Amino acid sequence: MIEIFDNIIPLNVRDSIYLFIANSSYRVVGWTDTSELELSHRHQLHSRWTLEDLQNSKIIPYIEKVLQKSSFKDYNMKDFDQCVVNLVKPGDHYYTHTHLTGTISILYYVNLRWEHNWAGETLFFKENMKDIEFASPYVPGRFILFDTEPHTIRPQSNIGPAFRFTLGIFLKKKESSNVG
Repeated sequence: MIEIFDNIIPLNVRDSIYLFIANSSYRVVGWTDTSELELSHRHQLHSRWTLEDLQNSKIIPYIEKVLQKSSFKDYNMKDFDQCVVNLVKPGDHYYTHTHLTGTISILYYVNLRWEHNWAGETLFFKENMKDIEFASPYVPGRFILFDTEPHTIRPQSNIGPAFRFTLGIFLKKKESSNVG
């Protein structure tokens, strides 16, 4: 199940979150969302965030609001597992993958301005990981909640901004819950 929420965060707060993310410390790491060793040499830029970083960014009340509007109503930030900021550049390459079993994924599109002709979509695939089920345009301020759907990042075109930021928040699934 894929759920989309737009226009949850006021623009002045989105601007503050953007600046907080732009000033994060980024590391070059190998591809870590797959168990395929032959892909581990591919590099990406990301910043690992703590729950404290999320609190300092001022985004938590809006994540909680989205959760309450979603089918994941039984979840809140007490279920926090991890958070990663992906920094994507034109020409980067990403692979179709799923996130860790036992997590709920929340994506937040951070950039303040985006044009459709810049690309940057998130592509969600059917279980066969070949056929596209849904393509989410990169819409500034958008939240996307999902469970284990295979997906990938489509980097922005060369005419787009130098950086495409996405915040990925992962919550631990509740074992006894039928949510999701």
